[in-house]
Amino acid sequence: MTEGYGDSGNPVIEKSEFILSLFEQLDRNHNLSVIEKGIIDHCVKNVYKNYKNTGDTPTLGALQEELTRHRDKESENLAKALELFTNGSLDVFAHPTNVNTQSRMVVYDILNLGSQLKTMGLLVITDAMINRVTENWRKGKRTHVFIDEMHVVFENDYSSNFFASAWRRFRKRNAYPTGITQNVEYLLDSVTARTMLSNSEFIVMNNQAASGVQF
Repeated sequence: MTEGYGDSGNPVIEKSEFILSLFEQLDRNHNLSVIEKGIIDHCVKNVYKNYKNTGDTPTLGALQEELTRHRDKESENLAKALELFTNGSLDVFAHPTNVNTQSRMVVYDILNLGSQLKTMGLLVITDAMINRVTENWRKGKRTHVFIDEMHVVFENDYSSNFFASAWRRFRKRNAYPTGITQNVEYLLDSVTARTMLSNSEFIVMNNQAASGVQF
C-alpha cells in the first residue's frame, strides 16, 4: 500500500473496504454480518499497525493469522474461508510478489487463472493499479493503463465498479485508462459500461455489427 493510497485520506480504511469486498467474493451465498465486518476491519488495522512497526509485508496469510488470534467462532470461520487461498492450492496471491512491480511496464495476464481465482485476481490487479497510479502521481509521472478484452472486467461487480470509478478518478492523478474490446456489443449490456463509454473523451471504432454501431 503506497503512500497516498485511496481518496479518503485514511488508506487503512480503504484497504479494509477492499478486504471486505474480497471476503464477499469468496462466498457469494454468505453475506457478512456486522460482527464479521467489524472483526475484519479490526484485523486489517492490526496487520497494518504491525507493518508500520516492523516493515513485514502484509499478506493474506498475515491477515489469517490475525483472525485466528481472536479465538471466537466468527473469526475462526473467517480464517477458514481464507484457507484455500492462503495455504491451499489457490494460494498464488497469498505471498509477497516475485515480480518487479517498479518496472516501467507491468503486464497482468488473467487468462489461465481459472474461474475460482479470476475474481480474486481482478481484485488484486485493481488494487495494484491504485498503488501504481498513486505512486506515479506523487512523483509527477503520467500513467497509462491499457485493459485488453475490456468486457471481462464487467463479469465481476467489484472490478466493474472499480473501473467505472477509475474512468473518473484516474484523470485527477494524471493517469489515462484505455479499454480495448473486439466487439462493443459485449459492453452494451452493462449500464456501467455504457456510462463509461459515454464518459470517454476519445473513441475509435472499427467495423461493427449494426447493433453495435447504433450506440
